[in-house]
Amino acid sequence: MRATGSHQTLTSLRTGWAKPGIALPPKGKVTVDKITPSGDTATVADTGISLDGHTLNALMLIGSHNAGGFGVKWTLQRKQGRWFIGEMNLGN
Repeated sequence: MRATGSHQTLTSLRTGWAKPGIALPPKGKVTVDKITPSGDTATVADTGISLDGHTLNALMLIGSHNAGGFGVKWTLQRKQGRWFIGEMNLGN
């Protein structure tokens, strides 16, 4: 993804997760389920990340006509002991 496309995608996702009564970071608390890496990579889905007790997937579907066929997964990569987002996949 190009930088501008990535920025637009992330802005759209943030808007999708912003719901009345849900505080976004830094006020809202983000938690991530335990992730088991495979070497220097790991995958986390929007169902494994919660904002104030609501998964990102559930927040995205509030007010949507989609019955649950949408999801986001991130592939993380470890470089020099630190984790970075390597890819973001949108889909089912």
